[in-house]
Amino acid sequence: MRTRHLPLGLAALLFALGNTLSGCASSGSPQSGQQQVRPAPYAPVHISLDADRATLTKPEEMCQRALVADVVVGPPKATRWNTPDGTLPASVANKGAPEVVSEGYFIYKLVTFSRLTVLRDQRRLLTQQYMTIGGQVGQGTYVISEEPQLIPGTRYLVMFDHPGYAPGMPAGETMILSFAYPIDAQERVVLQQAGDPNEPGGGVPQPEIKYSLAYLKQVLVSCTA
Repeated sequence: MRTRHLPLGLAALLFALGNTLSGCASSGSPQSGQQQVRPAPYAPVHISLDADRATLTKPEEMCQRALVADVVVGPPKATRWNTPDGTLPASVANKGAPEVVSEGYFIYKLVTFSRLTVLRDQRRLLTQQYMTIGGQVGQGTYVISEEPQLIPGTRYLVMFDHPGYAPGMPAGETMILSFAYPIDAQERVVLQQAGDPNEPGGGVPQPEIKYSLAYLKQVLVSCTA
């Protein structure tokens, strides 16, 4: 696997998430089912980055996040490149996908919630909007593997953090999604899926880590900092 260093702006933005990204920027086909925003005056740019994400396996680790909430996701507000008009400049796109990444361009999505119940709050300011990294603008795509994405109408236990600085960020106090775990009908939350015993390689498959939402709420109440 080829290692690719993040541009400074996006590296700072994702630092709070504990992501180490590697991989490639490609010219493959865009993902299906994504909203096409506007046509572009250049060949579509498709960027795919691999991520070694920090994982959350102990409930006490939730105490470190700036905001923990029980939410139901509403319709997305906007999907944009981090530029003033939300599109990728043709002068940059024409250089190719690797240059798009190295110059600090990325796609972000502003998300909404039809319901948001705060469970732990360490925010510095009142949040004006919430964002995730990745998505599709026109025919261009930007994907980071393992980066959490939210499905409208789905209930999640979510954790947000304050992003670092990156050019073209939306105006106003914005929080970036760190973790998202679906809450099932029995109000259970799976923090880690069980590993596949049929996967190649040695070792014991990772176990499922699952808790009731009620227990996780108790943990959050007992956080000391």
